[in-house]
Order: sequence, then structure tokens, then C-alpha cells
Amino acid sequence: MAHEHYYKNVKHLDHIDVYRVLQLFNVTDPCTAHAIKKLLCAGRRDGGKSEQKDIQEASASLKRQLEMLAEDKVGLPAPAPCPGVDMSLPPGGIAPPVVHHNPMGTVE
Repeated sequence: MAHEHYYKNVKHLDHIDVYRVLQLFNVTDPCTAHAIKKLLCAGRRDGGKSEQKDIQEASASLKRQLEMLAEDKVGLPAPAPCPGVDMSLPPGGIAPPVVHHNPMGTVE
């Protein structure tokens, strides 16, 4: 099969949600995860956000990820989490990694 890295065996599962997709593809960065979640259901979730608004929010998360990568490259302190990222869990979901930042910008 060509491009096997795009295929994941889910025969043992009755259904998958966005959190399982993120896990299957080993997405660990919160900005990337937030953008993927927004894009998978852009404009089609409860809450009344338009497709355009979801795409804008995904773009903002990816922009922040690029900023963080640049910050890490020059050795700046760890940045705060992405703005607007909902880190709450779905029922039976998997906990995202938690990093606590204090006002001095150091990781606890």
C-alpha cells in the first residue's frame, strides 16, 4: 500500500473521534491538535461558529505554533499555552500533556 503512514488499523474500535485520530497519528503539540480539531469539523459543530471562524482559529493556533518553534530555536523560556485551546477531555478521552507556567515564564 502506498503511503502506509496515512493508514491506521482501527478494526478493534467501534468508532473513532477526533481525540482518537490525534492519538493514532501521534499528534502531541496542543496547537496542532487544536487546529486539526477545528478543521475536521469547521462550521459543523454546536455553538454557532462559522466555517470561516473555525478556519481563522485553526490558523491562529498554527501561527502560534510557528512562533513557539522560533522561540525554542533561540532558547527563550517556554511560552504559555495556545490562546483559545480547549484542553478539556471528552467522555472517556485521553488527557493532553499538562505543563504549568508561572508568571516568571519558567516551567513547573
